[in-house]
Amino acid sequence: QTILFLPLALVVSLLFVRQRTWFKSKWLWIAGGIIIIFSVPFVIWQFRQEWYFLDFVSKYTGEMSYKATFPAFLWNQIMPNNILSFPVWLTGLILLLFSPKWRIYRLIGICYLFLFLMFYLLHMPFYFLMPLYAVLIAVGSICIEGNFSNLNRKNLMVKIGQVAIPAIYFIGSLPLLPIAVPVLPVEKLVNYTAKLNVDMGIKTSSGTQGLLPQWFADRFGWDQMVKEIATVYHAIPLEEKSGIGILTGNYAQASAVHFYRSKYRLPEPISTHGWFYFETLRKAEFRSAYISIGVSPDILEELFFKVEKKGMFSNPYCKPDQNHLPVYLCSGLKCDLKRRWLIDRHMDPQFRRYMDAAGVIKAIAWFHALKKHDPATLLFTEQQINTLGYAYLNQGRLKEAMALFMLNVEEHPESSNVYDSLGEAYFVQGNYDQSMRFYKESLKRNPANNNSRKYLIKLEKLMSLCN
Repeated sequence: QTILFLPLALVVSLLFVRQRTWFKSKWLWIAGGIIIIFSVPFVIWQFRQEWYFLDFVSKYTGEMSYKATFPAFLWNQIMPNNILSFPVWLTGLILLLFSPKWRIYRLIGICYLFLFLMFYLLHMPFYFLMPLYAVLIAVGSICIEGNFSNLNRKNLMVKIGQVAIPAIYFIGSLPLLPIAVPVLPVEKLVNYTAKLNVDMGIKTSSGTQGLLPQWFADRFGWDQMVKEIATVYHAIPLEEKSGIGILTGNYAQASAVHFYRSKYRLPEPISTHGWFYFETLRKAEFRSAYISIGVSPDILEELFFKVEKKGMFSNPYCKPDQNHLPVYLCSGLKCDLKRRWLIDRHMDPQFRRYMDAAGVIKAIAWFHALKKHDPATLLFTEQQINTLGYAYLNQGRLKEAMALFMLNVEEHPESSNVYDSLGEAYFVQGNYDQSMRFYKESLKRNPANNNSRKYLIKLEKLMSLCN
């Protein structure tokens, strides 16, 4: 991702420096033309895939990455680079921006500022800027070294300073070394980071923090997770294994299975997340049953008649959102998996066009007619209808919202969330009896649904006041 932003930053920065005359050079435009030619296949693919990269980035910046405040983002630039380096690279940045001596390299300073603001506004991870700090530190170091060279080398204080500064930097960096490099055993690292507030305010994602900072937690558990999957897989009779695949909830889990598949003699994984979504469609090697990890039981029950918990992956040091994951054996497909894959990113375009042209009620009636003719008809996912229902609810179009939420209850009767959403629609309508009924249904299917529990308490208070 950084490499895509860098050319943009360089072009914009070039407008603010004297090297802007390069725009008159034919070679710059020839180079740009070559870049465009090589980019054409990528752009065509993105167009055919409904601009997948933009969709991924929007979800990444909106859901996965850490939305840092400006002070937090600035701190994340200072601390990971070693706080003792801050005066050095700040000196380098100031020189690049304002010093006549460094004017020829001002492009780099402006490029840094442009990327800093862009990554902050887009909520990108702080480490996307890391490569530029090597340049800033180099400039700052040259300045500091030059100042010492201009002083009287026979002066005792100058000699002491030349030795003391690097010595202070080296000794002062040692306490931070275990945070950057895995030099301690993990048990001691846990105790060490606990004294420093685990991540020292350095965050790369919106997820909860575990015993270790994310950059260390990301290294733990993958082999163990795949081993747990393999235990379930190899317990299956040999004659049935050819029909068993592996289904994961995200690309990290799928990548781990892909990496360790030879070690544990496993088939290639499939996932609707990241690049694996396209790779799964490209191969189209769907199986009749799957071992699954990281996928919600509600979704699994949408896809399979039989969902059995066969194992559990746990690791004290991995990321919390990757920990305590059940391993399920799923069989008895309810739908065409390839068709399910196709609608996973976007609901059926014909259904959406019908809805836009004729309205929600008629579109649902059309879906029912299709379903009567072919019970396997699949035009949307639970999440897509739920999101659309809330869009109508927020617009005050209660009739359409309730119709969509009822459709979801009809299509996904085992899901807790569909009852929760319908309960909220009835709450907005003021029908508290029906709202309570559906919130109870939601809680029955998922006792951990705190939203339903919260609304039930609110409804009980409202109904007691009415009585």
